[in-house]
Amino acid sequence: MRPKDPFVYFDLGKVMVEFEHEQVVEQIAALVPCSVEQVRDVAFTSGLQNEYETGLINSDAYCQRVNSLLNANLPREQILDAISNIFTVNQPILETLQWLRNRRIPMGILSNTCSAHWDWIVAQNWSIPGDWFELQVLSYEVRSMKPDARIYEVCEGRSGRGPSNLFFTDDRIENIEAAQNRGWSTYHYGNAQELIYKLQSWLDG
Repeated sequence: MRPKDPFVYFDLGKVMVEFEHEQVVEQIAALVPCSVEQVRDVAFTSGLQNEYETGLINSDAYCQRVNSLLNANLPREQILDAISNIFTVNQPILETLQWLRNRRIPMGILSNTCSAHWDWIVAQNWSIPGDWFELQVLSYEVRSMKPDARIYEVCEGRSGRGPSNLFFTDDRIENIEAAQNRGWSTYHYGNAQELIYKLQSWLDG
């Protein structure tokens, strides 16, 4: 069924920007120095990154924990740059964004991210996120991470739209399924051209 008042949410990582977590591990390991296995355990296996992305700790606390767990004394800004200087624009998605803009379809970002990553991306002055988006629903700000229901509730509330008017694309199937369970239309992101096809089918009903 054709949406009456459509709104499209985009995931950030692996949809609008490319990155590899292993680059974080390697960059911090080179600064300490220590093994990549140690850094991987501290940054990811321990759940520290999830705490940061859920807003349970801020950047200062994150850096203190990294230094403590690695027995290091790295400056705050050096740590934050090492974990954030990993992103590049997914160039093909720009065509999708322009396609929606030409049709005057409003868009938003729905992302599991931390303040360091968001601030770093914004500071690049890329076209992404730029002025493409009316809303940004970021996990560290709302203290909820996909696929938790609360972050989707926030998206609905901020957009002022019900599930039948919302479309979401994400690279992780569990996040897509959570949106589908709420009645959103979705696309498990694979490539930008197929996304345009799915959006056109949704908008045309």
